[in-house]
Amino acid sequence: MDWNTLPDLLALTGLVAVFFSLLPRKTDSSLRLWVAAWILIVIHFAAKFADASGTNVFWSFVTLGTLDLAGLCFMWAAVSHHITRHGCVTFAAFAVPQLGYIALGILSVHSIPAYVAAVFAGFVLPIAVTVRAPHASARDRILSIISNAVLACSLLLVIALDSDPSDGINNILTWLFLSAGILHWRRYPRATAGVITTVAGFIVWGLVFPAGVALDTWAPHLHIDDTAYNIPKYIVAIGIILTLLEEQREHSVFLSLHDDLTGLPNRRMLEERLGTALERAKRTGGKAALFAIDLDGFKNVNDSFGHHAGDGFLRDVAQRFARRIRKVDTCARFGGDEFIVLADGIASRADAETMARALLGTLADPIDVLGQRVYAAASIGIAVYPDDGRDPETLHAVADASMYAAKHARRRRTYRKAVKRAAV
Repeated sequence: MDWNTLPDLLALTGLVAVFFSLLPRKTDSSLRLWVAAWILIVIHFAAKFADASGTNVFWSFVTLGTLDLAGLCFMWAAVSHHITRHGCVTFAAFAVPQLGYIALGILSVHSIPAYVAAVFAGFVLPIAVTVRAPHASARDRILSIISNAVLACSLLLVIALDSDPSDGINNILTWLFLSAGILHWRRYPRATAGVITTVAGFIVWGLVFPAGVALDTWAPHLHIDDTAYNIPKYIVAIGIILTLLEEQREHSVFLSLHDDLTGLPNRRMLEERLGTALERAKRTGGKAALFAIDLDGFKNVNDSFGHHAGDGFLRDVAQRFARRIRKVDTCARFGGDEFIVLADGIASRADAETMARALLGTLADPIDVLGQRVYAAASIGIAVYPDDGRDPETLHAVADASMYAAKHARRRRTYRKAVKRAAV
């Protein structure tokens, strides 16, 4: 047994335990793929621990095979939030030819056609699967073809020029971890500390393999401890943990400013934007409008179909309002079936009234609730700055009063229609 690998084995086992503890809090599958990759890395070290001499064929295959599969898991985690059937097929299309090449190298097979066949399969199969990917863009397909072509050409060069084709295994591992770094960089739009650390770790990890070959070839007298080669793994681990913490922080900030059910801005964000809009209107001499919207008869939806269906009903209404307003406007949910819309920079009260009619018009089409067509109705009140008030409190009060007046007028109209129908 190689006792020098025991500290790494124990450290990475603890790291996997940390990732496992985070699993219940993450709904997407990226973390599951990270965990799978790190479990494979733990198995990689366990195999190295079991085979101190490095001559056992089985343990050698486990050592290199798990490293290859871990690299593919890292790549998969960087391109998809979900584990799908197509993703599993793509994973197999990459893994089988690469593991075949690794097996040929470990078994010291000297058949050039066998290696060429593995390279050909490793080039054709992934491209065939990627081209059929349901959501892959033309750019992604082209990049996949180029990337696989680079790997295939490098392996063919090794087969043609190197007396030992098994040296191509280093090319495969280098390609895997460099690709994982590039894909991870593409996934995240912002270069945060976690993303930069992770990408740097993957790049260094990928370069370890050619660096080790170069040192063995050109500086055989220079002995570098294996621990130095394992440093990139810990850099990647630190980067992933930082990225998860950054995502959690961003999610917490989002929840503090948005309604959990509809995803619309909440009261806190609306008040911040309302204050900014009033300051801008005061400075420029412009106007702003506040719309108080209350759904009519929403309680009947909850009573008839249940609260879960009522939540879906509210989400549909929220999406309609959000699609109708301008980018500079804000649609917020104040709780229950009440919404507030802030229109920034309107020209006149007539424009505000036109916008109010447009918002009500979004409810003209029925909403599907458990297979039934249900029509939404709403009452809306308007308050215009500076005509109806010059501070947020006054504008809210005027808009609410106007909304309740509209609701009462609507009820009176409904009552008169009912009386007329009864008289007839």
